Amino acid sequence: MKRIKTHILRRCFAFLMAAIVLAGTAITSPMTAHAADGTLNFQTGELISYGDYYTTKMSVDNNGTAYCVQPMKKTPAAGSYQYDLLGKDSALRKALYYLPGGYGYEEQNIAGTYLSGWSENDRYVIGHLVASYVYSNYDAGSGAFYGAPQSYIDKAVEIANAIQGLPAPPDSFRAFIIPSDSNQTVAGCWYEKPYGWIEIQKSTANSSVSDGNGNYSLKGAQYGIYQGSNLVETLTTDENGYAKSGDLEVGSYTIKELSPSPGYALDTNAYDVTVSSNETAKAEVKEIPQNNPLSLVLQKLDADLKDAIPQGAASLKDAEFTVKFYTTISDTDPAAGGSEPARTWVFRTGEDGEISFTEEYKVSGGAFYYASDGKTLCVPLGTVTIQETKAPAGYQLNETVFVLPISSSGTEETVSAYQAPDVPDAVIRGGVKVQKRDLETGGTTPQGGATLEGAEFAITSLNENPVVVDGTTYQKDEVVLTIKTDASGLASTAADALPYGSYRVDEVTPPTGYLGEGTLSAEFTISKNGEMVDLTGEDSSISNQIIRGGVKVVVV
Repeated sequence: MKRIKTHILRRCFAFLMAAIVLAGTAITSPMTAHAADGTLNFQTGELISYGDYYTTKMSVDNNGTAYCVQPMKKTPAAGSYQYDLLGKDSALRKALYYLPGGYGYEEQNIAGTYLSGWSENDRYVIGHLVASYVYSNYDAGSGAFYGAPQSYIDKAVEIANAIQGLPAPPDSFRAFIIPSDSNQTVAGCWYEKPYGWIEIQKSTANSSVSDGNGNYSLKGAQYGIYQGSNLVETLTTDENGYAKSGDLEVGSYTIKELSPSPGYALDTNAYDVTVSSNETAKAEVKEIPQNNPLSLVLQKLDADLKDAIPQGAASLKDAEFTVKFYTTISDTDPAAGGSEPARTWVFRTGEDGEISFTEEYKVSGGAFYYASDGKTLCVPLGTVTIQETKAPAGYQLNETVFVLPISSSGTEETVSAYQAPDVPDAVIRGGVKVQKRDLETGGTTPQGGATLEGAEFAITSLNENPVVVDGTTYQKDEVVLTIKTDASGLASTAADALPYGSYRVDEVTPPTGYLGEGTLSAEFTISKNGEMVDLTGEDSSISNQIIRGGVKVVVV
């Protein structure tokens, strides 16, 4: 922070008035003054004539305007002089503020209002006459207008009267006189431009999202300090979210964020602050960390149907998934590198195979994250992993780890990096083997000239949901597969032919030598992956009645 003493001290010696004191004559100034307050350098310049008289153009410290306030006295020699400050209620102090060379001269457009058409030298003369007139307590007969044309006098009186109705100078405006025993007393002023500062303290508006997460930083946010529409200064926050301006003139300012720091949304609010002299105005701003709102966590699908429809007697309900959130952003599973999740949840699917990011679907785990509204469920910037840890009835476990990085994008609070994955599960599949038997003998040896080979069986789905067999989708009561017996009367499917569910096997074509009568059908269920349902036992086989005929005997 700069100390006030290092401020640019703008000396505006507008108006040095000189009261020349005759040798041996004591002159009492009507203005209030304070005893010796410092030293300055006084310079004299060109002579400027007006009417039958002239004045010397004066300055202080090489750049401050000065005025003679006693036209009939002798101009003091250039050199170093002590000065005394004028009181804040001094009429001369106020006049000097609004005369050429003073800050109020431009602020109130004195030149345009009262001195349009007057040359710069004539304007200086008018300033000299006004200062002399005010110094004499507005006494036109005091010699303040000595040698001046009437038009100059009239203009000086007009401006002097107008100044009385203008606002008082700011407290930082300091006027003075330079006393002299033999020459003019010179008056002038310093105008120390009042400065102050603005500091910004940025903090997170949602610590539950940003704390302990390296994707969020308070460092690097840029803020613009505006006065009206003008950008006065640009500030950049440090790692603590702090920034402080340089010297700012006293007045009203507006702070706007130009670009956010990493992980945060752009703050679109405008903050009005007032800068006072030698004081620091503080603006505390809350920054909203970006996050990804979540509703749908995942959608479970049947791998064959590629839809959220279960096969056979399987179900998409009650699959369990472990969802982990890591504060690092990665395209691969952070756990593989030894990272520990910040939070872990276990969710269970509903009837439709979906998981929503709500308490209704949560089985266990930590608290949820919420967006800045305190209502919207979300995840911070980082990485989400999803893995099925319990398959639903009728399906095989999908052990794939789905990795979803959540990165910052845009300037809004909400990012849309999370895309709910479709998680396909392969249905449990099995097969069936059927034994053809002779109904009368119960054996697997055909009678007479009959054979057990060539019997044809149709397998029908008894499931409410469709099944996919050999790439074709079948509905309930549709034949999904046909098989034929070999020479030993055995017929079988592949071990992965039939999806999880219930089926019926029916003989549709008996083998040679047998009737389509007997035990011609059987129901079975596929419940274990790769298992062959055995319908070869005597109690579960398909048995046919042998064809029989009679012999007619003719007696001759």
